[in-house]
Parts: sequence; C-alpha cells; structure tokens
Amino acid sequence: MRREAARALIEFERVPAIDSRSLTPEQLGQCSEEMYDGARRRLVPGDVACFLSHQRLWQQLATQPDPYTAIFEDDIRIGEGLAELLANPSWIPADADLVKIETTLRPTTIDKTASGTAGTRRVHRLRGWHAGTAGYIATPRGAAQLAAHSKIIRSPVDLYIYGTTPDSPELVIYQLVPGICVQAQYDENADPTLVSLVAGSRKEAQPKRSAVAKIAREIYRPLERLGRSTTRIVSNAFGATVTNPVPFD
Repeated sequence: MRREAARALIEFERVPAIDSRSLTPEQLGQCSEEMYDGARRRLVPGDVACFLSHQRLWQQLATQPDPYTAIFEDDIRIGEGLAELLANPSWIPADADLVKIETTLRPTTIDKTASGTAGTRRVHRLRGWHAGTAGYIATPRGAAQLAAHSKIIRSPVDLYIYGTTPDSPELVIYQLVPGICVQAQYDENADPTLVSLVAGSRKEAQPKRSAVAKIAREIYRPLERLGRSTTRIVSNAFGATVTNPVPFD
C-alpha cells in the first residue's frame, strides 16, 4: 500500500489490522454459531479478523468531524486520478452513507442512470452485492450504522456491508464507475507480492466435494450461467438497473 500510495500521490494513516493469529476469546465470542454466509461455508479466522478491523474503524469514524473517510486495504492496485478524486469530495451524493470505489471486475447491479459524475467517472446507486472491502468512502452516519448492527458476526464483512445478511443496515450505497482500485486477487496485472491472506485461508476452509458432487456441478454450471446471462440481458434491456462488471481504470 505504501508504494501504491506514493505512486498515486496520496498521504494516508496506516491503521494496524487485527491479526487472525492472535484473536482473543472475547473477539471470537462475537461470532454467532448460526452463521449466515452466501458462500455456504463457515468463517475462518481471517474473516473474523478482517471484520473486526473494519468494525474498529467504523467505531472511530462514527464520532469524527470529517464528513468522509476513504478506507483501503493493503493488497490493492490504484488507478489514475485518486489524489484529485479525494481532494474534492463534492462529487459524493449528499445522501450517501458509503461509496464503493473499488471493483472486483465481476458483474454487479447498479442503476442504469448515473446519479452524478466525478471527473471522467460516473457515480451510480449500487443495487446488488459487490464483493470486497478494499476501497470505500464512509460517512460518519454510515460508519455509525455499520458499527451499531455488527455486535454479532455472522458473515464476512463484505456480505454484511452490502446488504445481503439479516443484520445488514439499510445503507445508501453508491458505486464509482470505473472503479479506481482493485484488489490483487482480482487483477491479473497486480504485483504478485500483494496477496490476500483472507482469500487464501478461505480456499483452505472450503469443504471438499465428493466425486459425484463435482460431476453434478460441472453438468449444471453451464445451465446456471446461461440462466444468469439471459436474466441479465433482459434486465439490462428493459429494467432501471444494469448488471455488468465494473471496469478498473
């Protein structure tokens, strides 16, 4: 992050993350035994530490005077123009609780019509889940809601923030298009030394499928993709939202 920040000409304050190897019984006690997880797997220590790291930031930001704070994780690549974007936050919609400025280069749903512009970029309401917490701008109001509803941890932090769990607060969230940062695990051009420890531990925690389950998955996968693609085409053509990958620039 230090190298990327220097290249992007931004100053930042480094906040030490919580180490998954030194989680206390009290911290682990925040996890519910009844997990909610769209990925259908149990949380790993990296998930818990990542969630608690963001939670600690929300608690701090909820009472601060600054109207906006940009939050970045270490393993990102930054696009062009971040310094200018952060220097003049007038592009942020007045009702925003949070603005996601990263992309995972995977399909997500946003309003078809932009709510505003930020230089050459557009700002759209985010209407669906968009993975990752590697780059977002939070307001004190948004941070306070995130902190207040996260007393119990049932899911990875991105599922919680972007409204897919029963505990998720009803936030007004916008998406910057194109995204101005991308996590290394999604970027084929990223520095190979930028590795997400959480992503690695999640893969290790995935339950192994039986041979029959693997065959069934390969049979149904093309049908699932076809169904999603057809739904996306119809929605993009006739609906008020559009579902496509958010590009990185």
